[in-house]
Amino acid sequence: MELILKKSAHLFEEGTKENVCIISDELASYNSIAVGDIITLENPSDSAETLKAAVDDMDSVFSQTNGTYVFADQEKYEQFQDDVKEMGLDDSYTVTSQDVNSYAQSLIPLENLSNFALYFFIVVLIIGAIVLMVINIFNIRERKYEIGVLTAIGMKKRNVCVQLFMRL
Repeated sequence: MELILKKSAHLFEEGTKENVCIISDELASYNSIAVGDIITLENPSDSAETLKAAVDDMDSVFSQTNGTYVFADQEKYEQFQDDVKEMGLDDSYTVTSQDVNSYAQSLIPLENLSNFALYFFIVVLIIGAIVLMVINIFNIRERKYEIGVLTAIGMKKRNVCVQLFMRL
């Protein structure tokens, strides 16, 4: 398949059958290519097979176009997404990351487990408080006679309370 190297404001025109490509100035100077040159794409494994023979439909080539970028952290990835949108990335292209998507997906079960543990902890605290109150109520009922005797002989209520809590 042959592509024509062009440099123009209206590089890609609708309805044209002309195959046009854009390459960086650095790549052009490295390969001694200039605007208007015709580039023939070949299979590196088989120089007799051109790209046209390998791919019949040009749309399938464009649908598989992708780039790989490596970022230090997720903030830089998100900044890159914003930057390419501001620079005018067409809506037919998407910026995605398998690593970020899989990381986000792996956090969902952990967040669910964290929520479950929190709810379980709250339920255990409530049940524990109820059990302690019931035990204290039964403990005080068993000592009802003792409390009555202590108050009858003139012991103050606060001293009786202190004595009850010291024996628990």
